[in-house]
Order: sequence, then structure tokens, then C-alpha cells
Amino acid sequence: MASKAVILASLPNDFLGKIRQICIVTPDYKRTVEAMLRVGIGPWAVHPFNSKTCTDLTYHGRPGDFAFKSALADMPTVMWEVIQPLSGPNIYSDFLNQSGEGVHHLLFECNGMSWDEKVQGLEGAGYKCIQSGKWLGKTSFAYFDTSPNVGTLLEIADIPPDWKRPEPEETYS
Repeated sequence: MASKAVILASLPNDFLGKIRQICIVTPDYKRTVEAMLRVGIGPWAVHPFNSKTCTDLTYHGRPGDFAFKSALADMPTVMWEVIQPLSGPNIYSDFLNQSGEGVHHLLFECNGMSWDEKVQGLEGAGYKCIQSGKWLGKTSFAYFDTSPNVGTLLEIADIPPDWKRPEPEETYS
């Protein structure tokens, strides 16, 4: 089902800045990661996102209780992410049910803005936060429904300068 574009306020041309990540949502992260490795994208580090690793989870403005696997591949120009939803209502399962697997969202750096500036900018332009949380008590993330206008969701994150990703649960290379 195609969404209709809506007229919203415009963000400044320099608001989003550099793209940091492209994410694919799939029902089988292992299959997708193995396929990505065959085309030269990898290695991959897999991390659990769930009630043990995340706090402040929301889904469509209400408290959320969901889990997913996130596989990350740091490439020279962009990070790739593969997400497999595991449980609970979440935007990844919604996407799979509506569209099947594919590109789900793009994560942007937002030119070094504070978390509040990023959120206020997107909300001020009329985009709703549809899912959010905080990973390991340090990295906030939020998804905004820009799909009717740009064909995909946008994600923002607040990654501390001293952030070091934890050891992965699994790796693929």
C-alpha cells in the first residue's frame, strides 16, 4: 500500500548532513548477511537489542517492548545494518508485513547537532517519531516517518564521541 506524500515544513538543506548508515530489514539476518558478504560487504558484528540492552523503548509514542538483532558492517564510506525483528510490536515487523524485506531506513549524522536539535528539527517539520530507545544507556536512537515524502524512514542517533561498540554476540566474515 503506497502512502500519499504530505506537505510539511522544509528543513534547511544542511540539516541532515552526511549519511551514516543504510539499513535492510529481513526475516533472516543470517541469510541476508551471508548474501551481503558475497557481494563484498562485511565483515559483520551482530548485537542484540532487547529489554536487557535497551531502555526508554517507544513504539508509536507509547512504551515499547520489542527485540531485534542488528548486524553492522563498517565500510569505508557508509555503515550497513541488517535488522531482524524478534518479538513485540515494532516498525521492522510492520515494514516486513507491509513491504517485504528491503531498505528500511537511512541514518544521518545531522551535522553535529545536539539530540534535542535533531528531534525538534524533524518534529518541527511535521515528522512523527514512530520508534525510539537508548542502547546500553549511551546511544539514543529515533526513527521518523518520512516515508510518504522520501520513500523511506529517517533515523537519528546520539552517539557519544567516546563511544566504543561492545563485543558482538556473533561475527561473520
